[in-house]
Amino acid sequence: MTRIAIVVLAALWLALGAGVGKAADSSADLPDGFYLVLDNPDHVTADAAVIANEDQPDSPVTVDRKALVSAKEIARAWVSEDRQTGGSMINIEMTPAGGSQLRDATTRHLGHRMAIVVGGVVLSAPMIVSPVGEKTQIAGNFDAAKAKAIVERLTPHE
Repeated sequence: MTRIAIVVLAALWLALGAGVGKAADSSADLPDGFYLVLDNPDHVTADAAVIANEDQPDSPVTVDRKALVSAKEIARAWVSEDRQTGGSMINIEMTPAGGSQLRDATTRHLGHRMAIVVGGVVLSAPMIVSPVGEKTQIAGNFDAAKAKAIVERLTPHE
């Protein structure tokens, strides 16, 4: 069986909820936070959830249900200009505890994707290219409006 066929079968199996986590439309119970993306069907376990992808509604993202870091650990977030691309970049500052958790998680999962989940939806799922801690930046194909919308949803509200 080709790899593409295996991936398609695994995606169908997950979408139908065949013993793994919940179906794609029932993931809103995941707390806001940073989650490991399970891109490899061999790594999908009963602790996986299939979540809607805000950028690509027809391509849900499978994540481990255990958050790497809770969004409660975000101290603040803001938008800046990516000087290399001219686009927008999202900056996140974590609490000291959140920074330590994020550093440990990104060190363990270099080369994997990490989903940022807010309101049961994946806002972004960047590749982890280096360990990060209290302060991190997410570069991507964000226009200013998209970056601002993500920051608004990540920013702690009193």
